Amino acid sequence: MPDFGYADKHELTFARIDRETGFLLTDTAVHNFIHRGFVYEGTDFGLSVQADTPKLWHFKTGAKEVHALFGITVLGGAAVIVLYEDAVFSGGGETDGTPLAMFNKKRSSSRMLLATFFADPLFGATGSIGDALPTKAVPGGTGQGASQRFGGEADSRSEWELKPNTSYIIQTTVAANGLDVYIEIHDTYEAPE
Repeated sequence: MPDFGYADKHELTFARIDRETGFLLTDTAVHNFIHRGFVYEGTDFGLSVQADTPKLWHFKTGAKEVHALFGITVLGGAAVIVLYEDAVFSGGGETDGTPLAMFNKKRSSSRMLLATFFADPLFGATGSIGDALPTKAVPGGTGQGASQRFGGEADSRSEWELKPNTSYIIQTTVAANGLDVYIEIHDTYEAPE
C-alpha cells in the first residue's frame, strides 16, 4: 500500500469526538488527501457547441494510476457523453490540444499532478480516438423562450480509476446547435510516492 503519510503503526492517535453529539468524527479519504496536498481539480467551458462537431477534452495520465470524478453540464439542451480510453496520437497532424490547468486544492502545496488536461485535441489520419467506455445521456431541452431554458447534468459522481500512461478522450455531442458545455474533473489524485 502506498505511504500516504499515515502514522507509524506504533504511534498513538486520539479519536476526534463531536462535543455536542458525542459522535466519533471521521474524514473521507479524499478530504484527508486534500489536507495533505494530493487532490486536484480542473474545469473548462465549450461555448456555443455545434451538434455536428462534438466537444473533445483530452486527459492524459502520467506514470501513476489516477482517481478522477468527471462531471459534464450542458446548458439549455441534451447531449451524449462518451469516455474513450487508449487514444493514439501518432504525430500525423494530431495535437494533445490546448493545455488546461489542474489546480492543487491545498493552495499552499507545491505538488504537481503528473496527469495533464487539454481542450480540443486534434486527430489526423493515423490517430485514433480510442475504445469507447460507457456512454451517458444528459437529459435536457428548451422551453418556450430563452427564459425557460434548462439543461441537464451527467452523473457528477462518474468515478474512475484510470490506467497510467494512457490518453483518455471525453467527447460531448450536443443535441442542438449553440449549447454551452462545462466539464469538471474533480477529486483527482495520484498515489504519492
